Amino acid sequence: RVVARWWDLDAARMRVEVAGDGDPVLVLPAVAVDQATAHNAAESRWRDAQRAARSGRVRLAAANPAVAADVPIRLIGVRADVDGVWMPRRVVHTLSPGRGYQTEADIEVVTTQWERASSSLPPDVAAPVGVDVGAGGGGEPPAPVEPPDQSALVEVIGLQHPGELTAVGDNSAFVQRVAATLHALDPRWGRCWRALPTSDEIAYFRGADLGAADFSPDVTAIQIAAHESGRWVAVWRAPAPTDPAPLWYRP
Repeated sequence: RVVARWWDLDAARMRVEVAGDGDPVLVLPAVAVDQATAHNAAESRWRDAQRAARSGRVRLAAANPAVAADVPIRLIGVRADVDGVWMPRRVVHTLSPGRGYQTEADIEVVTTQWERASSSLPPDVAAPVGVDVGAGGGGEPPAPVEPPDQSALVEVIGLQHPGELTAVGDNSAFVQRVAATLHALDPRWGRCWRALPTSDEIAYFRGADLGAADFSPDVTAIQIAAHESGRWVAVWRAPAPTDPAPLWYRP
């Protein structure tokens, strides 16, 4: 449950508004100016918590171009606590030579009356292969199609450690620092190995089994350092196509 505090001027005392029930209890740090403000803050934070607890990513068993963001879908054939109507918030359709046509979606529970009224879709719109929904979701989430953009974090690391940018390549302290930092956030991030004199890249493993990541070519390489205007700077961009193919290894 969520507790929001407010100051009662007439009684000269602190009072609280509570949203939801059960434990643990989240007490909002700010003290509201009145009861209505406190009530709205508690209800809003409780709704956010409920939404976060029932969300996840799904890859459809059969790709469907009709699936779109903010258009309800009905999941079937997963589990009793997962089957039902969900709201896609982000949908990615991809077509690749190795994987064919795929549809993946970040989903949330249907939360508003309008969304519930709009959710009368056929029961076979989405039959998922892999699903990760809230606590106790079913199995591994599907592999992301593209790595998340971490350019801001790489830029900060470059500003904090400018001396490390002067020596790129396999022994680069900067590349190792970035790869290790990102790997701690998401184990799909790793070092990028190529049979080249230098490599200022990191790699994002795109396969389904992280146990098979070591020296896998199923990666997206990201260049994170470049020599520009007479100095080394942190960057975030796709490297120029070259052989041999990049391979993933653990930082």
